[in-house]
Amino acid sequence: GTTTTKTLTVSEDANVTGTTTTKTLTVLEDANVTGTTNTKTLTVLEDANVTGEVTVSKNANVTGTTTTKTLTVLEDANVTGTTATTTLTVAEDANVTGKLTVFGDANVTGTTATTTLIVSKDANVTGELKVTGQVTADTFIGKLGQASSRVIKEEINDLSSQEVSAILRTLNPVKFIYTEDESKTPHAGFIAEDTPDLLTAHDKQAIKVVDIVAILTKVAQDHRKTLSDVVKIVKKQQAEIAALTQKIKKMEEKTDP
Repeated sequence: GTTTTKTLTVSEDANVTGTTTTKTLTVLEDANVTGTTNTKTLTVLEDANVTGEVTVSKNANVTGTTTTKTLTVLEDANVTGTTATTTLTVAEDANVTGKLTVFGDANVTGTTATTTLIVSKDANVTGELKVTGQVTADTFIGKLGQASSRVIKEEINDLSSQEVSAILRTLNPVKFIYTEDESKTPHAGFIAEDTPDLLTAHDKQAIKVVDIVAILTKVAQDHRKTLSDVVKIVKKQQAEIAALTQKIKKMEEKTDP
């Protein structure tokens, strides 16, 4: 039925079909809740399977797997395993070293640091989103930046004009509509599977936008240099033509009776 307690510690399974209200909930193995769990601190060492709603007013620490319909955390959510939820709401920080999968909306007002973040619908972050792995989305709204400091890179080499020309020849810009887009809004872009590996994610399912910008920047620089060289050649030729014209004019003047 209903459990109200200051501290609840379970060394094996915690099965609750009603409502659990507690200051601290610690489960060493499995926590299975079909109702609602309200707790100040939730610590699960293995699996937490919740078909209802979990609300945590302080810290949610999970080292195993968490499967829930709704996960609401008012302060910190720290997950080292896998979290799969329909709706995720975090009022402060969400730190995930494993995988965070949200099938509905992910709303974070603090900082989100994660290796993998997958959101099937909307991800709303009003603070800062830091990802050391991969972020895949149809559309990004707001400021998008990629960590690019020299201190996190090695084997830094200039892109050669030959490399860039070879890659540019293989790029095939296309128009398309996302299959799950009910509005059928047209987009322009590339097909990841048909794009060179240098410009795609490891699984060939996403395009690395900044890498494409680097390629296009090099192409623009090469074209600018080529144009500058052509302008110099044209000016030199114009000067030579002018000099020859002047010589011919003088020769004609000497030959005139």
